[in-house]
Amino acid sequence: MGSISGLIVGVASAARHGSAVFIILVVLEIILLSVRLLSLRSIAKASNAVRITRVDQPIWLSILWCGLQGATAFFAMRTGDTILMVLTATMVMALIGPLCARNYAAPRLALLLVALCDFPFVAGAVSTGNPWFYILVGITPMFLLGAIQIVTNYNSAMVRALTAEHRNLELSRRDPLTGLLNRGGLDSQLQILAPTRPVAIIAMDLDGFKEINDTYGHAAGDDILEQAAARMRKQVSGLYALARLGGDEFMAVLVDQTPQEVKANAEEILSAIRNKSFQLHNGFSVNIGISVGYACLPEDAQSVLKLRVYADDALYAAKHAGKGLTARYCQKMATA
Repeated sequence: MGSISGLIVGVASAARHGSAVFIILVVLEIILLSVRLLSLRSIAKASNAVRITRVDQPIWLSILWCGLQGATAFFAMRTGDTILMVLTATMVMALIGPLCARNYAAPRLALLLVALCDFPFVAGAVSTGNPWFYILVGITPMFLLGAIQIVTNYNSAMVRALTAEHRNLELSRRDPLTGLLNRGGLDSQLQILAPTRPVAIIAMDLDGFKEINDTYGHAAGDDILEQAAARMRKQVSGLYALARLGGDEFMAVLVDQTPQEVKANAEEILSAIRNKSFQLHNGFSVNIGISVGYACLPEDAQSVLKLRVYADDALYAAKHAGKGLTARYCQKMATA
């Protein structure tokens, strides 16, 4: 809409004065409008295809466009034509609000765009020699300070809103005790995995955790869960996501790992938990066990959903075999 408004003022200026400069400005406006429309179409395509888009081109086009509006305003004001001066002043003032509102996420860019429109307009008015237009020189700094305040306030509000939204999202998808993903957070991570990427899921369950909770209390259980989570995070390579599903159940998602590498990771977790003691807040030291099951995609499953089920099947096979073991899914473990 701003481009159309600028084009109308440019055409009106060319019609009233027939100057070559206005004809050139109109031609440039049409060319730039066409390029901007093509750029917006390209961005829309990339957005619909969920691709990352580059923003440098539209930014440069916006800067060029505002410079063109400033040039049109400068030459229109210099004509001294009352009609053109009123049209130009209306156009420039009408542009300022949308420029601030649309670019508040980038305050310096917004100020640059406003200045590119406003400064040439003021310079053109002053160049007519009418002393009353010097008032514009005096009020322009205050005008720009007001624009800065508007942009800054919008920007601060946006940052606060996005920060709060991000914090709430993190709280909703993370386990408050260990800082790991919770079940919902793990599900969201699994949903965005590329289906053609090698994926493995390791399911883990602490052995003897209930007895320690019953003997030393829930605070001791929390100590163990926090330390166990830290050891898992440290031991696993190729880690994509690590979650506490509830109680003493954990699940790790690995990407771009061979089945042999997944097995090595499972063994590392087993060793880090089973063979090392845990220090409790009351000064006691305890040992705890762990059972581990894992499954690989595409070797063991054809979907991430099945992969998760199969990793659980392998975990319970390890527990039934005597606990303190690792097991990989095989077809005979399939749940009924």
